[in-house]
Amino acid sequence: MRKIPFTILILVLTTSAFGQNESEWQLWSNIVVGSNITSQLYVHADIRHRQNIGNNFWNNTGILIRAEYSFNKLLNASFELLNNHTKQSSSISNYEFAQRLGIKVFILRNGVNIFKLKKGLEGFSPKTELTNLTRFDHRIFNYPDVDITDYFWRLRNRTQFKYALNRETLLENKLLTLFADLELFFPLSNEPKERYLSKMRFRIGPEYRYSVRWRFRILYAFDHAGNGFSNNDNIESQMLNLRIKYVF
Repeated sequence: MRKIPFTILILVLTTSAFGQNESEWQLWSNIVVGSNITSQLYVHADIRHRQNIGNNFWNNTGILIRAEYSFNKLLNASFELLNNHTKQSSSISNYEFAQRLGIKVFILRNGVNIFKLKKGLEGFSPKTELTNLTRFDHRIFNYPDVDITDYFWRLRNRTQFKYALNRETLLENKLLTLFADLELFFPLSNEPKERYLSKMRFRIGPEYRYSVRWRFRILYAFDHAGNGFSNNDNIESQMLNLRIKYVF
C-alpha cells in the first residue's frame, strides 16, 4: 500500500506542471472482445470512441485489432492494426490507418523480478506488476476533403504499474487493482495535421477483474499535447476512460 501515495504524487505533480496551458475534457470508451488462441497467442478487437466535452467539434471513432505473442513470462511482442475516423474541426476530418509493432518487458510479474530471476519470490510481492512497452507506429492519414494522403512515423514508450488492492496476487477473480501508466510520444518524422499531437499521457484508476472472462476499468487520464494546426499552442486534456473487456 505504500506505493499508492507515490503514484498519486506523480499525478499531482504532472497536472500542476502543465496546468497553465489550455485545458479540455474528453470522454473515452472502449469495448474489447478477445480470445486466447493458444497459451502463447492472444488476439482482441477494440471498438473505441472518443468525444470532446464542450463546444469543440472533435471526436474519434475506430477499431483496433491486436495480436500478442508471449515468448516467455517476462517478454512478449505485439502487432496492431488501427482504422479510425477523426473529426478534427467543424470543417476538417481525416481517416487514419496505422500499424504498430511493440515489445513489452515485464520487469516485475507474479513474484518474479527480471533482475533477480534465480531468486524467485524473494523480496518481491506477487501483488505488484511493472511493465514497459515500446511501440513503433506507422501512420497513414487520408484527408478526403482535399484528397491528400500522408505517412508518419512515431515511437511510444509506456511504463505501466498494477497493484492488487484486495487479493494476494493479480491472478485471482473478483480482484480490484490500482492501475497507472505513463506514456511518452516521440515523432520520428513530420507530424500530421491533427488537433492532439500527444507528447505525454498519464492514466490512473481502478480495474476490476470479475472473472477470467470479464474485466472493467475506469481511469482518469491527463494528456499533454501539441496542436497540429498551430505551431505554438499546447493543449492539456483531461479524460475519463471507460473500458469493458470480455475474453472467450
